[in-house]
Formats: sequence, structure tokens, C-alpha cells
Amino acid sequence: MSSRTRAALLGVLAVLLVAGPVVGGVATPAVAASAPAASRDAAADPPTATPLDAAATAPTAPTAAVASTRQAQVGLAPTEETLRVTLRSGGNARWTIRSNYSLEGDADRQAFRDLAEEYTAGVFQTRRLAAFRTASDQASEATGRQMSIRNVERTTNVTNGTGQLVLQFTWTNFSRQSGDRLYADDVFNTSGRTWLPGLEPYQQLVIEPPPGYNIVQATPAGYTLSDGTVRWEGPRQFEPGNLSASYRQVANPQSSFPITLVGLAIGGLGVVALAAYAVTRRGGVSLPAGGTDDDDGETAVTDGASAESAAETGSGGPTDDGAAATDEAVDTELLSDEERIERLLETNGGRMKQATIVKETEWSNAKVSQLLSAMDEAGRIDKLRIGRENLISFPDEDVTDLDEE
Repeated sequence: MSSRTRAALLGVLAVLLVAGPVVGGVATPAVAASAPAASRDAAADPPTATPLDAAATAPTAPTAAVASTRQAQVGLAPTEETLRVTLRSGGNARWTIRSNYSLEGDADRQAFRDLAEEYTAGVFQTRRLAAFRTASDQASEATGRQMSIRNVERTTNVTNGTGQLVLQFTWTNFSRQSGDRLYADDVFNTSGRTWLPGLEPYQQLVIEPPPGYNIVQATPAGYTLSDGTVRWEGPRQFEPGNLSASYRQVANPQSSFPITLVGLAIGGLGVVALAAYAVTRRGGVSLPAGGTDDDDGETAVTDGASAESAAETGSGGPTDDGAAATDEAVDTELLSDEERIERLLETNGGRMKQATIVKETEWSNAKVSQLLSAMDEAGRIDKLRIGRENLISFPDEDVTDLDEE
């Protein structure tokens, strides 16, 4: 064999060694042993086994990084990844996996754009999602609850030099319920094994309870807790049957008390407001026929009609004197703008033109217009448009017999 032929064969052998093992007739790119396990997710034979790579329930551990072979090709690997499990009271759980990538230059940003396009199209995410489906099938068999992976969504974004790939899906019947307790425990196990053997240094697992549930217990130790949300950070390993979180539904019988109290308070204020309104308008409280029982068991009836009639007709007598005394006793400066309007209406037979109110109060047209509109919306007065004028009246005034002014 000539020296040139031997050199050529040695060159081909060197290329094969660098390219890595051949799978299905296609050379698989080699991954350096120092690369994170996340970047070896799709490799056929990872150089070094990790807790995630060692999952026996699926060819690829579901929590391994998104797409190691493609990431290795573009030179990217996640710097941080959060696996968030949001439990729901019915037993389902919404998984959200956020993988963050540090983009330090134009080359990284372009590489991430290429990665994101393929990611949203599902080109290189199939293996990881398939691993989750395998895990749910085997957990379903181990627990006796029918499970499935549904409503898969993929999104990407770039913010402040960080690229993010987000995978979301619903895992049905993820947790089990017993009375007021909700358990996320047996779902992590298969037949004597666990499909989640651990977390890489850049990963964290978060389990979040549904609204109205409080934490009861979580294992293993070493987690952080905030408002019932449990968080484990890598690196760490999970033994079979050791990963769990249990919650109890909060029964708060006192919750109805504040609502009832507020309702009673509002109702009481409404009664007081109506009474004050009637007193301001009529000089007395008009009661239904038969009156209201007082403390002595007698029926007290206040007849405000005589006072109203005397005021309208201008007749003398004690009622007129009492009304005049009341008018003099009230300092108009202490009245609110709304009360001044109502007082003007009372002294003018219950209805006035808007222009007359402007003249009497010496307020601007804009102020009077806004004030009357607010009182109309509140039901304190009625505004009726007649030609170019607004007629202002109390809600119960009869304006069908309008006098021509």
C-alpha cells in the first residue's frame, strides 16, 4: 500500500473519530465531555451518565435540556431552566418549562433565532415531548389513573440579551385527591423507579398549589417555600418515592362574615342616606300608611303634607314660621353643592330651569352642567330637555303640566 493511500485512510479514520458514532447511517456530532448534560439530550450514547440521562423510563429523561444535538451544532446551551408544575384542584397540572440562553454577541443572537424558528415548528422538541408522554404512560400504569399530555404550546422570546424557549402542556390526572387533600407524589414514580431522578446545576423544579390550598408537607428536604410554592434547585438527585408535595384545601368559615358585615353596613348607610334625603327635601320623613312601631309599641305617623302645602301656598301659621326658622337656621355655606341644588329646587316648587340655577348659584355653566349630570346619574334629580333649555326636577315631580315661562 502506498504512503499516499495510507495517509488518506488515516485522514478518513480521524474524521470518523471526531464525528462520533454513526446512527442510522448518519454520523452523530460528538459532544465534549465537559459540556453540560443538557447539551447531550439527543445524543445516542452520552459520554458521561448523569441523573437525568440515567432515567430508565424513557430513552431521554423528560427534564433534560431542550435539544442538545441541535444546540451543540449552533453552539448554545441553556444557562438556566425552570420546570414549573402548576397544580389544579381537579387533578390536572399545567407544566411550564422555561429554558434561558445567554446571548453575548451577534453570533449567539443569530444562532438563537435559528434555534427558535425550529423550536416553534417542533423540529427538535419531539424527543423531549415524547419522553414526557412515555413518563405519563408509565406513571398512569403505576398509579392506576389514566393520564395524558395535552394542549402543547411552544413560544420563544428575547429580552435584555437572554433568549428563552418555553414549552407548556397539560398533564391530566397528575395529582390525586382525598377529601380536602391534594397529593403530587405517586405520579413521579413508575414500577420501582422514578422518571425524574434529579436536576442539573442550571435547573430548578417548582410545584405551585391551586388557589385556596395550603402546603402540608413536601419531600425531600432542602427546598424553599413561598406562599405554598415549593422549589428545589439543582444539582440534586431524587430517590424513587421521595419526591412529593401535599396540600390541604382551606376551609374559611369566617370568609362570609366580613361580606355579611359589609352588606349590612352598606344597607344601613343606604337607609340613613334616604332618611337624610327625605328630611332635606320635605322637612320631615314621610312614612307608609300605618307608620312604624316605636319603642313604646305605639304607631308614630309623621304627616309632611301639611308643611309642604303651606310652603307652596305661602299660607301663614305655625308651619310657615317653622319652615322660615329652619331656613334661617341653616348656613348655606355648610351645605354641599348637591344639597344647595336640592334646596333651590325645594324653594322653587321642585323644578327649575338650568339657566336659573346658574343665575341663583353664580356658578359657571360648566360647573352646573357637570354637577347636574352627576346628580342625574345618581338618581337625585331628573334632567328633561325642553327646546334649548334643561328642566331640572326631583325624580318624583310631575312635569306633565309644565307652565310656560
